[in-house]
Amino acid sequence: MTAEDPKSTEQAGAPAAQPVTPSEEALASELDKPVEHVEGTAPQNPGGSGPIRPTHTTGAQ
Repeated sequence: MTAEDPKSTEQAGAPAAQPVTPSEEALASELDKPVEHVEGTAPQNPGGSGPIRPTHTTGAQ
């Protein structure tokens, strides 16, 4: 129990102490870019964005 306690406290208490993960870097990049650009990037990828296309998904469902 004592070993798990500090682990949880470290994650919630000192997130900055943790190493920079790729997810954090991606979030930082998205935050740096304007929201409009991020929103326009999602629909621009029809090949990688399957669930984003409701018209195509409705037919399959």
